[in-house]
Amino acid sequence: MQSEVLSSLSVLYSHEELQALDAALRQPCPKLYVRANLLKATREELRSELIATLNLDIEPHPVLDDVLVVRRSPPSEELCRFEQVRSHGSTRFEARRTAGLPAHEVVVDRFCGEAVLKGADIFARGVRGASLALKEGQPVAIYCDVDGGLLRGAVPASTEGLELLGLGQSCLERSAIFRDEQGIPAQGLAVRVVHTVAGDLPSMNGVLPGMLYVQSLPSLVVAHVLAAQPGDSVLDLCGAPGRRDVSEM
Repeated sequence: MQSEVLSSLSVLYSHEELQALDAALRQPCPKLYVRANLLKATREELRSELIATLNLDIEPHPVLDDVLVVRRSPPSEELCRFEQVRSHGSTRFEARRTAGLPAHEVVVDRFCGEAVLKGADIFARGVRGASLALKEGQPVAIYCDVDGGLLRGAVPASTEGLELLGLGQSCLERSAIFRDEQGIPAQGLAVRVVHTVAGDLPSMNGVLPGMLYVQSLPSLVVAHVLAAQPGDSVLDLCGAPGRRDVSEM
């Protein structure tokens, strides 16, 4: 947590409690929560379609009747071997090659990094840095610039201070990732994520569009607690991508 946040919370919590809270917040959620669009199908129908699409065991949530739960798979053996290569400086590339691991790197910003740990792939706008000779189709190590100190387009001299997120495969070469047109960053899928340090979740990009929505558990619970009824007016102050008008339920 940032120092100013820790300072504010220290009024309410002991040092030991803050350490435990900080450690817990650093761990990604062990499950992916998916809201089923019950206006188009039943939860069980969508569960069956999702199982057939992802080839995973999908569970119905025991309390929320419109929610499906996807559990993470254990961290891959390849990623475990990658974490054993401790070299951070310029020698890290040769150390990885010797171990038969990806030498190329892609560094993403914090918001993109959080999405990666939830199962998302990486789009060009979330990339901060990349290896100089990165080509399309190459395996890459994925790091997160948590503090935001890396300039966009940089080639990291070291991975010190960066957090390892996982392994993936590049979908664009370096020049395409950082190509800006009229001041607008490049678009498109940059890296397809293969494994993450927290264990793997499926990418839900393009899966049963309009039928399923990935949301955090607190966001899902809010609608049930609110229990809006026909005729109620609801103002969603957190609605993405920005302004939302009051809608009649």
